[in-house]
Amino acid sequence: MAVKALSVPIAFRKLSSNSYASCCLLLGSLLGALDIVLEFSLLKFNRVPGCGSLGCFLTNKFRYYWGISNMVN
Repeated sequence: MAVKALSVPIAFRKLSSNSYASCCLLLGSLLGALDIVLEFSLLKFNRVPGCGSLGCFLTNKFRYYWGISNMVN
């Protein structure tokens, strides 16, 4: 959108801001849904007797994704 605003400012001003906000909301919701799908697909519990912490039950692949996901957010 920024490229369009710089190259054709009159056409950019004629765009409805309501549709832009709706597109951003839709994109954010889709990215959030993708994040949830990835987290649940990578989440496989490994039972470790004698360990009561959450980190003992999660796989290394999930913990890696979870850490990267939290850093990006």
